[in-house]
Amino acid sequence: MGRAFRSVAAVVVALALASPSAAHHSLAVFDLRKEVTLTGVITAFQFRNPHLFFLLEVTDGADFEGEWEVEAQSPRIMTVYGWSSKSLARGDRVVVVVNPPQQRGKRLALGRSVLKSDGTTLPIPWERTEIRKALRDVESRR
Repeated sequence: MGRAFRSVAAVVVALALASPSAAHHSLAVFDLRKEVTLTGVITAFQFRNPHLFFLLEVTDGADFEGEWEVEAQSPRIMTVYGWSSKSLARGDRVVVVVNPPQQRGKRLALGRSVLKSDGTTLPIPWERTEIRKALRDVESRR
């Protein structure tokens, strides 16, 4: 019972932590039906709770030029998907797929993926069932 109980308890705790982080902000401010590609340079990157975010100075695309704040998941979830506190750095040139804001003129976006200049793609998951499965898979490997 000891090992099995600890494993089940770890999964329950991971799932409990995943749900509040996904619900921290309402996704209603984003247009989830539309994806936009932003190309630019990272000006700031914060890998901390409740969710990580980065600032992107968009230099390509007249409609989107300017500084954008891109929101992502919690560090715990992002780590499962290959992110770390060193994934992005000031000055990195990247291509980011995002859901834009519902309100025109806002420069806040929901990140979907980041393509780095070395060809590495870092996903930003938002589908709860996918995240729960990934967390269960991590726990089952321990």
